[in-house]
Amino acid sequence: QGLFSPTLVPRFITSSSYIPKFMPLSSYNEEGFSNHDKLLIQKLYMLDDKVNSLVPKAANGEFVKISNLNNPELHKEAAKLAVEGGKISRMLYENAWNSYFIEDGLLSQEEKDNLKETKILIEAFPVPEIKAPKDGLKQETNDVDELYRVAKEKYSIVHTIFEDIATKTGGDFIMPALKSRSRTKEKINDKYLGDASKCCDILRGSLFYRLPTNLLSGLQEIKGNTDLRILNCNNKFSHPDVRGYRDMNFKLDIDGFIFEIQLHSKRNLAVMEYTYPNYYLISDGMGWNKNEIETYLAA
Repeated sequence: QGLFSPTLVPRFITSSSYIPKFMPLSSYNEEGFSNHDKLLIQKLYMLDDKVNSLVPKAANGEFVKISNLNNPELHKEAAKLAVEGGKISRMLYENAWNSYFIEDGLLSQEEKDNLKETKILIEAFPVPEIKAPKDGLKQETNDVDELYRVAKEKYSIVHTIFEDIATKTGGDFIMPALKSRSRTKEKINDKYLGDASKCCDILRGSLFYRLPTNLLSGLQEIKGNTDLRILNCNNKFSHPDVRGYRDMNFKLDIDGFIFEIQLHSKRNLAVMEYTYPNYYLISDGMGWNKNEIETYLAA
């Protein structure tokens, strides 16, 4: 199957604990894609054969880094496909966010209210972005075994808190198992230069909302919970990432232990299933960094 084939989407769903398993492909049309959005998705599918016939893959089926190959023509052609798909992805995310549940421009009063709340999220989000310290957030210990002991101890407590928040605010909460020790060790060595105290996502979970009004309610519940302390907030609702995706990422403290919670729009996640393969091509296949992606997609 090709890279952008719908039958490949479950591979991306199961590869990430943050993508909800309660959203089967059959439900995506129920998420309110307009006919225009569906045409954009079809354009992504049309890139399928071109990408798969052009871009070499490693033994594990993933793209090789084209930037490492001495093949200027291949790099040029792959870049064209990556940029074309990237621009379509950005349009889909923009439509998903600014035209929340609007079917071909026909607005009910409820949809107008949802659109109004969406603009609040973008333009005047009630929680300003909270920056982490320059040297990053740190746990109270640098001992990996102790981090996992405390994470295991706090798991059920955090799960109960956020299940209650989801129930109160009309959302869904997913909390995967603790991050694997192998992945944590990899991050400690590659990203944190051996400092295990910087691992703040061993324990993590995600809240998912269909409506922005409910998402705002979930945010207020987090702010008002006296057992939690907000240490850092990366607000991509007001500052989308390079592919156009929007969510909110919190680093929270409970009794001195730091963990991660994300707030997602289900509408954005539905788009992600179609656009993630293209982003994978841009970031891994092409090997572009954030600034390069911005430059190419803005051209």
